[in-house]
Amino acid sequence: MLALLLTVVPLVPFGLQEPGPPASDTPDVVIEEVSPEEAVAAIKDALKGKDDAVIVATLETVGLIPSKLVTKETAKALKSKSQDVVLAALQALRHNTDPSSLDLLLKAKSYKEITKNPKAAEAYAYALGQKADKKCLKILTDGLVGTSSLSNAILKAKISALGRIRHKDAVEAIIDFTKTTGRGGRARGGVRNMMKEAERSLLVLTGADVGSSTSDWQEWWYDSKSSFKMSQQEWPLDGRAQRQWDTLWMTPKEKEEAAKSARNQRDKNREGDSDSSEEGARPPKRDKKDG
Repeated sequence: MLALLLTVVPLVPFGLQEPGPPASDTPDVVIEEVSPEEAVAAIKDALKGKDDAVIVATLETVGLIPSKLVTKETAKALKSKSQDVVLAALQALRHNTDPSSLDLLLKAKSYKEITKNPKAAEAYAYALGQKADKKCLKILTDGLVGTSSLSNAILKAKISALGRIRHKDAVEAIIDFTKTTGRGGRARGGVRNMMKEAERSLLVLTGADVGSSTSDWQEWWYDSKSSFKMSQQEWPLDGRAQRQWDTLWMTPKEKEEAAKSARNQRDKNREGDSDSSEEGARPPKRDKKDG
């Protein structure tokens, strides 16, 4: 079953393949979509085999199929002792659109590999942010203020994830975090530099033109908190900041399409440069009377 799935569906999400025209002597090949039941069977087989590479490949291949059956089986991999397997499972649940994926991620908050492994904890925060649901607030705000052993990478992930939660409490949590980055706050290397991420999330949440000063944001929130109303849509950022924000939350399919578009653009640019070079290398035409 696993060999068939990996052959039929390469390690990219479904729907990304764009087969070219078949060769004249090659018959058309029809690739059937893998059913949730087949995906579950493949994940079960992979987990029983305990080959990390096979498990990761299987989760990348079929873990995004939107089905409660698939998410339930994928979530079992979150208890693995392998970092690679846990990261693959988090990635699959992060981008699986079935509603059950959120509940399974919320239940995973106390899993040992997620709480003890910094990379898994970081990926977990981004997975929760991807869901953009207020149910994730409690987990994302845990450890943001006060004494905390969270790494800067995890803090950054949590601050960015909070920028996806369109709830007043998300703004409150980020403002509280900025109080730890100023004078008198916890002196941990790199924390003060995280105001860039905090400001970006605050801008997306509020649309307020306050500036980059922590004290200005805190003063603004003190004046605006009681009357603040959260908009349903994210507020836009400027230029590069918006592109970075969009890229951070792209689905695997969107990333693949963006990469393909970038490759096509580079090819066009190369062709244009090549044509220009050839044109420039040609000797100028002489008038016949000068010959």
